[in-house]
Amino acid sequence: MTGPGILDGQASDDKLVGVEGKKESRPGRPNQKKARDRLVKMVDQNVPPEQRRFGEGDWLRPSFIEANRCRNVLIEAVIIGGSPMWEIHPLL
Repeated sequence: MTGPGILDGQASDDKLVGVEGKKESRPGRPNQKKARDRLVKMVDQNVPPEQRRFGEGDWLRPSFIEANRCRNVLIEAVIIGGSPMWEIHPLL
């Protein structure tokens, strides 16, 4: 991924899903605690990643850019912002 350019995840403060116990968790807003707790339990029980499925109503915050099982990834000359969670999450 090379620039010049801007990648904007458009996650403004009023759109973020709340995290239980954090200041952004406000009454009446969606909250990711139940789904996050379920995910942590699945990881602890060694549930294979392909079986850890979540969907509508789970409210988990997504990463913006996630490179899975990649080599030689190039991200250069771009501005990245507005992610609901990690901006860039390189994995493996």
